Amino acid sequence: MNKKDRAENAVEKVGKISEETVGKKETVYYFALNVASKGITYFLLVAFANLFSISDYGQASFAIMIYTIASAFVFPGLGTLFVPAYIKKKDVSSLFFFSGAVTFAFALGTLFVGLKYSLVWPLALCFVFSWLALPAKCILRAEHKYHLLQLTEMFFVLSDLAFVFYWRGLGDVGIVYALAAATFLSAAASVWMTREKIARIAGKPRIDFSFVKSYWLKGLGLLVVLLSFDVLGKGDSVILGVLSTFENVARYNIASAIAGILTAISMSISMFLLTRSAELGEKRSEAVFLRSVRIAFSFNLLAAMALAALIHPLMRVFFKQYVGTELFVAILTASTLFYSLYMLYITQITAHLKPEKGLKSIAVAAGINVALDFALIPFFGLLGICAATLAAGVVAFYLSDLKLPRKSKTFVYASPLAVAAAYYSGVAGVLLLAPALVLLLATESLRESDLHVIKRVLRKILRI
Repeated sequence: MNKKDRAENAVEKVGKISEETVGKKETVYYFALNVASKGITYFLLVAFANLFSISDYGQASFAIMIYTIASAFVFPGLGTLFVPAYIKKKDVSSLFFFSGAVTFAFALGTLFVGLKYSLVWPLALCFVFSWLALPAKCILRAEHKYHLLQLTEMFFVLSDLAFVFYWRGLGDVGIVYALAAATFLSAAASVWMTREKIARIAGKPRIDFSFVKSYWLKGLGLLVVLLSFDVLGKGDSVILGVLSTFENVARYNIASAIAGILTAISMSISMFLLTRSAELGEKRSEAVFLRSVRIAFSFNLLAAMALAALIHPLMRVFFKQYVGTELFVAILTASTLFYSLYMLYITQITAHLKPEKGLKSIAVAAGINVALDFALIPFFGLLGICAATLAAGVVAFYLSDLKLPRKSKTFVYASPLAVAAAYYSGVAGVLLLAPALVLLLATESLRESDLHVIKRVLRKILRI
């Protein structure tokens, strides 16, 4: 073990709660459930691909993407900021009731729009149900119960799948109805699991505007970051719907959803990182953060290479209508290598209530993404939007304040080449995982001490 590893291990032992034991098992459980949830989501995608026309799925996706972006304004960062506020015993009741007032205002506006567009009105219910679930889900995160949180997400996907099948004859409206019904059931499950703590929050109806203002300003900063993420991700679908066809929107959503399964890795680690960093404080959490970055990137790269190598047979078996989008999946898969690291960076600064530090980098990346979308989509279609997403991810990573060794950063920038090699090698590309692991260790993108931590956690789980 080198000096850097010893120094990091010494820092990690500081604190009353051992970083080696708190929340790590739950993080692994969350990851396993998240992967299972992603697998179930594939069945949902298969249902969309086979039960609805490309046009119907494209129009419903367009409406849902607009709702998703609007949700960022309804809950400006509170879904994340609520966690450190709850841990630090702040006035979360004021945050809950003020966000509720904003929620109902948006819901009423959505109902008004729904008078003209029948596809829209169920989304008003989604706003309300999501607001009710917000504190419940944050409490589960704050108490390291990530696995229970993910169970509610799995319940949402399963419910959505059931309702999609039930309302399959309604076309695009059926997809939106299913979303609203599944959101309600998932919210009800979350609230039930945290009902006593939710009752204490709801039992103190008040709005301290001075407190709300301070957190709302931080939330607005995080809103810009999260909205930029939506522009980098879901917002692309909106731009594509304007500049291209709904059929291309459907193809892009399928491709991005397949590549998105890799986010299970960084999402799982970010669950642990947000809570743990808030508990330890800014200085003592730095070593935990760097280890999280290394583990997330390493697993993300290996998974990305495996997915790229196997994408052709996967598309032929599960998504026959969308055969021909394999290259787009590979490019979007490569982009997750950068976004996953940036997600952890945003999680870390948010845990310390400093989300504004990420404003510049993500705003620039989002601006570049939008500019490239408008420049490339008219000429290159789906290839253009995927290239724009990858380029913006590289920019976001470049502008972030990740204190990685130079050779590790160089390897991160070169990592899309490994994904490309696996993609063009076909199924045989899985053989490239072994040399990729060697390169990860050689560039200190992954350390032996990281592997030891993983082994200890797995052994602890297996003993239980």
